[in-house]
Amino acid sequence: MQRARAVPRGSRLGRGLARGGAVEVLVTGGNGVLGSPTVVALLVRGHRVRIYSRHASESARQWPAEVSCHDGDINDADALSRAMDGCQAVIHAAGIISEGESGTFQEVNVSGTRTVIGAAERASVTRVVYVSSLGAERGASDYHASKRAAESTVRQFSRQWVVLRPGNVYGPGDQVISVLLKMVRVVSVVPSIDGGEHPFQPIWVEDLAQALAASVDLAGLEAQTLELAGPDRTSLNDLAVRLRRLTGRAAPSIPMPGFLAVLGARALTALGITTPLDGNQIQMMKEGNLLAPGQDALKSVFGVTPTTLDAGLERLADDTPEQTIDEGVGSLVRRHVWVDIQDSKLSAEALFERFRARFGEMTPWHVGVGVEPGSQVEVRYGVTLTMSLPLRGHVQVRVVELTATSLTLATLQGHALAGVVRFRLEELPTSLRFHVEVHDRPASMVDWVAMSTAGGALQLATWRSTADSLLEESGGSSPEGVKSESQRLRGAEREQAEAWAKSLVDARLLKLHEQGVSEAAAAGPRG
Repeated sequence: MQRARAVPRGSRLGRGLARGGAVEVLVTGGNGVLGSPTVVALLVRGHRVRIYSRHASESARQWPAEVSCHDGDINDADALSRAMDGCQAVIHAAGIISEGESGTFQEVNVSGTRTVIGAAERASVTRVVYVSSLGAERGASDYHASKRAAESTVRQFSRQWVVLRPGNVYGPGDQVISVLLKMVRVVSVVPSIDGGEHPFQPIWVEDLAQALAASVDLAGLEAQTLELAGPDRTSLNDLAVRLRRLTGRAAPSIPMPGFLAVLGARALTALGITTPLDGNQIQMMKEGNLLAPGQDALKSVFGVTPTTLDAGLERLADDTPEQTIDEGVGSLVRRHVWVDIQDSKLSAEALFERFRARFGEMTPWHVGVGVEPGSQVEVRYGVTLTMSLPLRGHVQVRVVELTATSLTLATLQGHALAGVVRFRLEELPTSLRFHVEVHDRPASMVDWVAMSTAGGALQLATWRSTADSLLEESGGSSPEGVKSESQRLRGAEREQAEAWAKSLVDARLLKLHEQGVSEAAAAGPRG
């Protein structure tokens, strides 16, 4: 995580909030794209945080002790009241930008905000900070209409309220720019919808998170509506140019009328494939929601130096979220490849260090490691490795476990598989056993079809080749050669594998969150 920038506090805290000390803050949608960095930014400022979302408890192990997680629906008044009890501030970041399984705009953005404000009244919360959207006061889309209605509800709060209207928020896992990046890497085309030149002004998620955290206690913000955006204006066509340069992929732009893009998005969504724009998002893009010069509150009010678009995209390229096993489709499969090595010239630790240091060389020719400009090639804990796979394009994995004799990689969003690959060396009485253990599911129905044909066989061949390479590196021999097996996991075995894989991701995120807080604190006083 990039070191968080210090955001100067005002000369005094907002009236009614704890002067000079920590306050208790509830963040709705606290484990989402915007919510997670907002929680980190609040911790940096010394606050205690409660996360509220439908599945908040699933992320509990990703956070330090100052964070508690509360499960509940955004329209569950009782659950919200319990979660808010004792809080001095609420950041309402939960919302949807597309209608679907999560609900409608009316249910989530409008009714949900009404429920949040009602709970805040009953809990005697001092300040509510609401995340709206740039252009909400004039936009014609259903999304902007829902944000406009929600703002009206927030302004009826009887104590302190603040409304922030950010431009398109982009960061790891967002539904627009992250999806475009994935299309460039995997599909190798970018849609140019209705000409592709409609301008918009995105904001890097951590910059907005800094502003949200500051909104909790800065004085003089009461009853204000503030607009924020990044420093660069862009368009679909401009993003395509930037993403091609970033990834080294050709990815031509395909002209596409808006109505056809909407129909295509619906068809692909039915197959489990995410697309960057739906009808509402296309409408918002056409409206050209931009900040007038000199009106950006990000720096003038909150003292945050905005991240340039190119710098944000570079961060985005390496910060793609993990694609955990439970996010896939079909059966969970365990593939096990192993080889028993006799008379190795190297100890288990020395041989595995060779494997770690030469990982890119010891994987087969068709698995290219470090294929994008400036991407990582050295295997270290927490790094993202970008690879090239036949018929798939660029995919990514992340190192989520690394010991002297083991290495585990987790697939990231955009990969054909949702799962983990673990390499380990085991010392036996008379030999060394090298294991490659894969637990995965196809990421989508399209990937399921591919894996059902040749994908599974190709994967086994890949890891058998890797085992052969390690055997050669050892200088030893294996009379029985490389062996392999595959099995579908069910019941307790499946649950155990899913829990183990999730625990590795949780541990990495906990370390990342703690590191983000400690590095920001070490950067100096906050003013």
